[in-house]
Amino acid sequence: MDKTMNIDGFFQKFITKSMGCTEPAAIGLTTSIGINALEGKIPSWLNNELLNTAHLIDKNINLNSLSEIIVRLDKDLYRNALKVIIPNTGGIMGCDYAAALGLLCDPENKMELFKDLTADEVKLGKTLVDKKKIKIIPTYEWNDLHIETEIVTDNHHIIIHTVGDHSNISYIMIDGRIILEKKLIEKKSPYLDELIKLNLFDLVSIAKNLPDKSRKIIQDAIDTNYKAFKSARKEFENNNQKSIGLSIKELTDNEYLPSNYINSAKIKVACAVEGRMAGFPLEIMTCANSGNMGLISTIPLIEISKRFSMGGDKLVEAIGLTHLLANFVSKYSGNLSALCGCIIKAGIGLAAGITYYLLEPEKPKQLQIKAISRAINSMIANITGIICDGANKTCALKSITAVDSAIISSLLALDNQEDFSSLGIVNKDPLVSIKNIGKISASMKNTDEIIIKEILDKNL
Repeated sequence: MDKTMNIDGFFQKFITKSMGCTEPAAIGLTTSIGINALEGKIPSWLNNELLNTAHLIDKNINLNSLSEIIVRLDKDLYRNALKVIIPNTGGIMGCDYAAALGLLCDPENKMELFKDLTADEVKLGKTLVDKKKIKIIPTYEWNDLHIETEIVTDNHHIIIHTVGDHSNISYIMIDGRIILEKKLIEKKSPYLDELIKLNLFDLVSIAKNLPDKSRKIIQDAIDTNYKAFKSARKEFENNNQKSIGLSIKELTDNEYLPSNYINSAKIKVACAVEGRMAGFPLEIMTCANSGNMGLISTIPLIEISKRFSMGGDKLVEAIGLTHLLANFVSKYSGNLSALCGCIIKAGIGLAAGITYYLLEPEKPKQLQIKAISRAINSMIANITGIICDGANKTCALKSITAVDSAIISSLLALDNQEDFSSLGIVNKDPLVSIKNIGKISASMKNTDEIIIKEILDKNL
């Protein structure tokens, strides 16, 4: 195993707090940081990367002086932010609203950017959009997560770039003076480059021997995400609001579907995912820069641990392996792509994590690795090709598919089902199978454009 990998740093980077869909938050974060930097307010999580801004402070800045905001963004982020509700807005959605509302938010909140929005601030954000102050430009040539935002006021011109992941602010310029400029190598996380040097044996070893700090981060994710499910369920029930997860619960109660740990996992994940997409103010912990994937990586294993008690340490380790594999896939498929991340990232990771959790500890290490390999390959043989058609309530449906397929793949692997390595895109080495997913993802630029066109045509 490559001993240089910073394991605690990895989990601290990729398991973070988020509220609402991460794509609108990423857009809003650029405008929030830009307008606050002009006022001399730099969030603590970014401050150590910045030059001195004291000479730039304009305490008199106000939104009446705003001329325009131009947001250029990659096609996948654009697609995901189009039709998902922003938290605490009463149902507002759209890239333009995310940019407008970001001006009114505290950038210290990072990916929980919209958690403190008030009704008056939402009203002001609507006014900015109604006045056509916000211009959104999808850029189809950019193949990874990328935002370039310009804020123009009567007296100032601010440019902010985000590259590589949702909160990776890589460039800030105010009135022609560069405040922050990261080198190309700094624009993407080094952790993923370290991760893909490892083999499956290494990844399982990391999960088995997690440092205490990493275990605490994962335990926090377990507690936070299960609490999010309970909050979402309560919100749906209190509002007498129809939900996919609760509909499945009703089907199990009425014996149209069996009541078991598999359906319980699907119900709870779907409820939490749909709650996020509905704009409920749910604090969750992410996986591979996604809140929905964070929910998929934790809740099913919690339910499985209730049915097959293997101990709290093994639950944490299994979720750790889920995160490692999900991020391994992300390195090859891209942070966002035309393929559904809930399926190809969290789903594949979950299949590995479930298998790890259910394996008998006395089983020889090599046989354990083979079982996990079979689970990954079975998942890839089954679900590769499911598209992402934007963040919305149907993410709950895809989360159900991810959980169901992951559990079935794991149980087949534990029953010594074949690894499918002679078929399709599957390779004997499951990590090569994952690389093949990356090749497919990279070839789907036209798919992205068709998906976006169909979404936009619904507004005509």
